[in-house]
Amino acid sequence: MCKTAGLLFYLCFEHVDNLGAYSIPSETGLLLSSANSGYRIGVIIARAKENEMAIRWIVRLTLAATCLALNGEAVAQQDFAALEAVKKLNLPTEFGDVPVYFSGCCKQRALEVQATLGDYLRFYKERLGIPIDFAVAVLDKDDWSRVEAQNPTHARTPYGMTHWIGPPYVAFVPADDGGIITQSLLADRAHESSETRALLGSVHLSFDQAASKFILHPAMHELGHRLIREYGISVRSQEGTGWFFEILASYFAYAYEKVRRPEIATVVEAVAAMSPGPLKCLAPEDFTKTFPLMAAGDSSNFIWYQHQFEARIVDVYRRQGLKFLPDVKAAFSGRDDEMSPAELMAKLEKASPGFQSWATQLANVNKTADSAGNEPSNKKQQ
Repeated sequence: MCKTAGLLFYLCFEHVDNLGAYSIPSETGLLLSSANSGYRIGVIIARAKENEMAIRWIVRLTLAATCLALNGEAVAQQDFAALEAVKKLNLPTEFGDVPVYFSGCCKQRALEVQATLGDYLRFYKERLGIPIDFAVAVLDKDDWSRVEAQNPTHARTPYGMTHWIGPPYVAFVPADDGGIITQSLLADRAHESSETRALLGSVHLSFDQAASKFILHPAMHELGHRLIREYGISVRSQEGTGWFFEILASYFAYAYEKVRRPEIATVVEAVAAMSPGPLKCLAPEDFTKTFPLMAAGDSSNFIWYQHQFEARIVDVYRRQGLKFLPDVKAAFSGRDDEMSPAELMAKLEKASPGFQSWATQLANVNKTADSAGNEPSNKKQQ
């Protein structure tokens, strides 16, 4: 759940629980290896001209990983013990429920990340009975590269792109504000809206301060994908249902933030309120069709979806709070196979009435804009 102004976007793709490397369509030129049984990546990048090369790389990786998620095929076992790779760096360490390994420059940042992620996982263990063990590596650019260098067959992860690898599970978070997520948000300051300024003012944060704090949200979103699986919501992602997993992972993060980290929740809402560029609209089941558009240089559809996902999350949380998650689990109980978009929507509607009308609204916005020959409004659909 993240976006901004046509320049910033946040990509997430679903992990396939197989060991080894995965074949990727030949046009990507990539071999993406999994690390043991889990690998998740979240990305927020700017589409400013100076980042065009990074964009092309990220879009290719995104398309590759999406294909992996939907139709992945293991072709070789190529395990990477990421936690051991981190330990080999002999970095300072703080032990606890969530051990943190960190670059010497940034102990304060490391302790903040450790406290937040530790509380996040403890919150869901206490509230929903989800036990997960994680370590976290809070690394500067040099140490990040030193870990990456120990896995030469893996497509390199740009510095600051939050992700996790495991088991044993270790989450990676940048140690400073030089990572791609924070820098992209800072570069997009020009699209700060009056609503964004008001929200940040309510928690007495400048835009720069908010951008620095925001990194905790994509880190929690990534762990949210692991929480989904451990909680027992094991429907497999396929084309037409990817939006569902994005909403759930973001819901795990946002529901926690509203209860225990309201300042971060407000920052997330402020980022969501940043003004977008020209938009096109599609139905939820067409979410994955935005990836080829991004490859062609148009990320507006993808960004618009993220606005709508977050608006929906905020609306659902007002009505159901944390109860939404057990309701969804009950609705999908006993299913560990692929599910058609129509069947998934029917079950989700049972768990949280209003999703069907929300999806219809999105489709109608698109039809209305097309018939009028105008750009669709970016008013969030709830």
